[in-house]
Amino acid sequence: MAINTCYGASASADPVRAVAELAAQTGSTDKDGLLFFCSPDFDLAALGRELARTYRCPTVGCTSSGHFGPAGFQRSGIIGVTFSGGGLRLRTYPVTPLAAYVDQV
Repeated sequence: MAINTCYGASASADPVRAVAELAAQTGSTDKDGLLFFCSPDFDLAALGRELARTYRCPTVGCTSSGHFGPAGFQRSGIIGVTFSGGGLRLRTYPVTPLAAYVDQV
């Protein structure tokens, strides 16, 4: 089985626009999974709702203090990679509240 990847990014701080730009670059249908990194400046609940509405696949991501996008290092926005082809399966497992795990590291 193949693993096909497609990369996308958006510098927008608006969750709806950022996800729309990401989906325009990666496609949002027939995907096995999405891995993303985003700025903590997003309204994360709104971003999560928009990602769930747009991508019908397991979605795994986290905030970051910055990431490398098409224009180089970015402190804001979102980057992501989609996987398709059936060669990879993502399984989501939320770790919440994360603060409870700090002392265990």
